Amino acid sequence: MVWTVDRTRRTVRTLAWAVATGAAAACTTPPTPAKPTGAQVAQVQIGQTRDDVRRMLGAPVSSMVLPRLQQEVWTYKYYDVTAPRPHMELYVYFEPMGQTVLRTEAGTDKDFDPGGSGGRN
Repeated sequence: MVWTVDRTRRTVRTLAWAVATGAAAACTTPPTPAKPTGAQVAQVQIGQTRDDVRRMLGAPVSSMVLPRLQQEVWTYKYYDVTAPRPHMELYVYFEPMGQTVLRTEAGTDKDFDPGGSGGRN
């Protein structure tokens, strides 16, 4: 009888540990994509495919579909040491219903621009 109670306690502790570690693992954040360099960003050209861009810069920080324009925009954050405000964002626009780059835009990362929406100094 004592052996059964002791074994039951060990089983309960083991299950509690398993549940706790499983819950902790479920709460971990996914790894953030590596930031591309200014040199890598400069290599993005009109007409390149989505696969080309993903190969050069990795996964975008975010992507958004512009339904009226039928375009998709990928956003990348990068650091450009030559810029007065080095924290930058690159927006890669893909052609309407297509797979190739239509245009790109670069601007100051709003999270680091005091005049931007992030307000971080």
